[in-house]
Amino acid sequence: MIYLDALTREDMPKIVEWRNQNIEGARTPYLLNIDMQIDFYEQEICNRDSKHRYWAVRRPIGEWEEETGPVLLGLSGITNIEWENSRGEIALLIDPSQRGKGYGKQALNLTLDQAFNSLNLMNIYGEVYECNDSMGFWEKYVAAYGEYTGFTKGAKWWNGKYFDGWCFNIRRTA
Repeated sequence: MIYLDALTREDMPKIVEWRNQNIEGARTPYLLNIDMQIDFYEQEICNRDSKHRYWAVRRPIGEWEEETGPVLLGLSGITNIEWENSRGEIALLIDPSQRGKGYGKQALNLTLDQAFNSLNLMNIYGEVYECNDSMGFWEKYVAAYGEYTGFTKGAKWWNGKYFDGWCFNIRRTA
């Protein structure tokens, strides 16, 4: 079982490491350093007036593990929130070594619960690029719970080639 938790400054090095391992899936096509991530943490994540809400994705440690506390599995959030339009964009990053274990789907469900039931948003949108390893994850999730709303030809320049982007929306049902 996983849960959403407050992000800490101590989480930032892992977040930068994981993000930089999957740069082809990031909207911004450049590597981040720890100073850049700390600046974002201080300016946006710690700012209650920010148009972004981010959480740490954690799981409790198992008895067999040597960890001393909950394990950081990733970061999730709602970014670019438009309060007046009751919508925001999904952000999800799972530790590459933990992908394929169901944590992404669980984290996404918890994040959407926060978006719809705590932030009172109506629509959560996103875009996934065909060069992103998580394209299959998003295809399955959106097919089950949302809808594709558009297609952007050549949305992402990566590794000397343009890749298409798929836009989607997940709407609050109640």
